[in-house]
Amino acid sequence: MQFTDSHIHLQDYKTKNAQQIIADLRKHSYSRVICVSAKSEDFSSVANLVQLDSELIIPAFGIHPWYINEAPTDWPELIRHFLQLYPQGILGECGFDRLKGADIAQQKNVFQTHIALAKEFNRPLNIHLVHAEDVFASIFKHLPPKFLLHSFSGSLSFLRQILHHGGYISVNPLLLRNPKFHDLIKAIPSNRLLVESDGPFQSDYTLIPDFIKQISQIKEIDILSLSSQIQQNLQNFISPSD
Repeated sequence: MQFTDSHIHLQDYKTKNAQQIIADLRKHSYSRVICVSAKSEDFSSVANLVQLDSELIIPAFGIHPWYINEAPTDWPELIRHFLQLYPQGILGECGFDRLKGADIAQQKNVFQTHIALAKEFNRPLNIHLVHAEDVFASIFKHLPPKFLLHSFSGSLSFLRQILHHGGYISVNPLLLRNPKFHDLIKAIPSNRLLVESDGPFQSDYTLIPDFIKQISQIKEIDILSLSSQIQQNLQNFISPSD
């Protein structure tokens, strides 16, 4: 059985160096991980990690809503540069956060630039969304064909909107600390489901194998079938749209 992590900040681990982490991921049968950026300073670090294992690491370049005010004015050109260098690269982490970061109007402008870049390069979006579901009412129709909502814990009605617009749902082991989210797990179609750690901040990649086991029990799906489906989902997500 192989595993994936659709949202991890490898460059932010402090207890291990990059080569140790990559070796550990390989040891524990990880086939692909999406290494996301949060600010422009991350771009080169993420690119350097790809050089260590380009089969394992999918780079993502984006400006997190927390760091919009710190971003250089030429950040779109920096992302364009890295997307040109890395054909497998995607956009992210980017999105909206009402609890922290720039004002929503500014966040919307920055996110629209990420959307434009995603469409220009035909790449997916890895989206952060906290207390801003209403903002998406006017944005869904503008999103690129491939997008995911990371660390999802939203409402069932919002889940239905995401699925209607073709999005993927990435969930985190922290979700299962609250039994009320079991119904949410059940409601996510297996062919749109991704798993993540958001390491080192929310969880850790070492927890994903047991997390998939828990999901298989909640959804009453064979664990090998579920693991295989999640592998395929990540491949479908990162593959260019027709």
